[in-house]
Amino acid sequence: MKRRAVLTTISSVAGLGAVAGCLGMDDNLGDETGTTPAETTTTEGLHTTSTQTTDRLPEDCQPLPDIDGLPARPQTLSKDGVTAYVREFEQAYVAAAIDEDEELVSLIVERVSEESGDYTVELLGEMVSTTQRTTGEETQTEQPVDAREYRVQYLVSEHRLVRERRGIAGGTVISQNCWMINTA
Repeated sequence: MKRRAVLTTISSVAGLGAVAGCLGMDDNLGDETGTTPAETTTTEGLHTTSTQTTDRLPEDCQPLPDIDGLPARPQTLSKDGVTAYVREFEQAYVAAAIDEDEELVSLIVERVSEESGDYTVELLGEMVSTTQRTTGEETQTEQPVDAREYRVQYLVSEHRLVRERRGIAGGTVISQNCWMINTA
């Protein structure tokens, strides 16, 4: 009986120490990556909010991929022009990148923001399988949301286009592509 009480006490103390470490304040945000937080104004419908972001425009970028149907970037960046460009780019990029038995059925612009002339566009996409099992009495198991839906964030600057594939729940960056844009 004493052993259980001792083990319970030790695990409780260890758990509290771990939680306290996770909740600690870090006054050096942005210092480790060489970026500094900046205020961003975001417009969602009729609501305007401010959020903090960091500069995520990599220096090493590749030329644009050789994919049929990629749109030309607008000569001058504006909220509407960048939004249309990113939607068209994502549709062409996904069509070339997904398996032939998948189809993009929905692409929603969730948020558009502008910071110092650079634009961030967040999209929510949904794909479905175009092949269905039709043998016997088998029923197809519905896929979880994170298998059908995906989030992607585009960062559009004067000479770069960054595509970040993000997790559905936490928004964690899963993959990142950076391309140089030739505006000539």
